[in-house]
Amino acid sequence: IGGLLVAVVIKYADNIWKGFATAGAILLTGLLAPILDLGPPPNGTMLLGACLVVSSILLYAATPPAPPAVRASAARAAMLPPQESASETRKVG
Repeated sequence: IGGLLVAVVIKYADNIWKGFATAGAILLTGLLAPILDLGPPPNGTMLLGACLVVSSILLYAATPPAPPAVRASAARAAMLPPQESASETRKVG
């Protein structure tokens, strides 16, 4: 089943998301194992790793802010009066 899931993730996402999915699966397994009495409880290193995985996924998924040049040109465009089209400026006799 794992190989099929990897194929689906790669088909509909990119390789970076595949890495995040793998890290999330390892994290979920590590957190569920003690609940199901299959492994030791998580230690500080695992909790630190969990925080890093979650924060990296959130940072990767966040939309980056627009570059300053784009914001400045958008602000200038908002302040300019609307321009008349060429057909409106011609006077019909």
